[in-house]
Amino acid sequence: MSANLIQLWLTQFDRGEINDEEAEASLTAEYEAQIAALERKVGQLTMELDLIKKTRKLPVRAVLRG
Repeated sequence: MSANLIQLWLTQFDRGEINDEEAEASLTAEYEAQIAALERKVGQLTMELDLIKKTRKLPVRAVLRG
């Protein structure tokens, strides 16, 4: 969440362009997007860790041969 986004919401609210419910819905949508991005990152890191674990179990000669 950026300071610019909060300032934009405050300006819109002051003008009467949004109400509390709309602001809350927008904030919820932004949180959900951040959660989804973090979940994707966790999945990526989990796959990388699994690959590292599998690679460490291989004999050194098998890794060098490719």
